[in-house]
Amino acid sequence: GRRDEITLPAAIGLWPQSNRRKNQRQAVCEARQWEPFVSGKLLREAPEVAQEAVAVWRTGHARHTNTSASRRAPIVAQYPGRNSTTTASSTINRRLALLKAVCKHAWKQGLIRENLSGRISLLREDNKREVYLTRAEVMRLAKLSPSPSIGGAIILAAFTGLRASELLALRGVGTRAATLTVAKSKTGKPRVVPVPPSARSYLSALPLELSYWQLHKGFCAAREAAGMPHVTFHDLRHTCASWLINAGVDLYTVGKILGHSGPATTARYAHLSTATLEQAMRRLK
Repeated sequence: GRRDEITLPAAIGLWPQSNRRKNQRQAVCEARQWEPFVSGKLLREAPEVAQEAVAVWRTGHARHTNTSASRRAPIVAQYPGRNSTTTASSTINRRLALLKAVCKHAWKQGLIRENLSGRISLLREDNKREVYLTRAEVMRLAKLSPSPSIGGAIILAAFTGLRASELLALRGVGTRAATLTVAKSKTGKPRVVPVPPSARSYLSALPLELSYWQLHKGFCAAREAAGMPHVTFHDLRHTCASWLINAGVDLYTVGKILGHSGPATTARYAHLSTATLEQAMRRLK
């Protein structure tokens, strides 16, 4: 009879047991991002908690209001150094999507009277990121990595276009393997990814035996050492696409290799394809 008194931490704890996300480990990691904000909160306070968290993630500072809660120490004070960084909108939206899913699940289970997911809004994203590395830059990142596993992950990501989650899920295959099998991709469908001969020696790094955060931390160390602080691990996937297109591979094939759900996703690289065609036409005398 006290449906609306369930706590937010309890609701988040129940959700992973029933959700069907392809990457369960990533879902747990995203759930942990809410720990500083949900302590002592009820599920019905989720929209307000979401606003508070977004304010911290976007600015790096806790947002102050006229409530008594504002007289407490800022949330970022619990995490030294976080007030100097901000979080990308796409990352925030993944965390908000998790909280929305928690609210919807709790409502379906009859734990709360109202479906609060509609009161949690996602941010507008600008995904037009165009950072493409040269082979020399990729090799430099790998060389300056803190461990062979991180270096191998960087090379394989750039030469196969695999996502970080897909790399982390791979098992050992040996250095003579010509392909890698992704059992569960972002689209939910398995796919086979060819491995170029120049990258096969790095297959010895598999399995990586790293968590997502260990991979992220190691990559950040490599990019700082290489003087490329603006580069993200996902840029390696875009780099693979740019290499393929510049080598004359058509967009349909690129989409198949990267495991895109449809041509609309691959269309973001259309301008690279056009540039390659223009370069080819300049050869006509």
